[in-house]
Amino acid sequence: SSAYRRSDPLSGQDGTTNTANIGATLTIPIYSGGRTSAIVRQNKESLSQARIEVDVSRDTVRQAVTSAWTQYTAAQQTVA
Repeated sequence: SSAYRRSDPLSGQDGTTNTANIGATLTIPIYSGGRTSAIVRQNKESLSQARIEVDVSRDTVRQAVTSAWTQYTAAQQTVA
């Protein structure tokens, strides 16, 4: 808030007064019940699970490619 006051020189008071006040409130929780660490743990677990799924998918693709290549080379030998 702010205020401005100018006194009337005829009343015996003279001068100007400027006043300003500023206030702020900051709230920081001291304890959140472990919520933050639980979220971090959950996200780490989700990341680990996603990495496992990528590895499984990679192995499945390798196996499919190997099988297809084996069938292809066998078919070439049959034709030749």
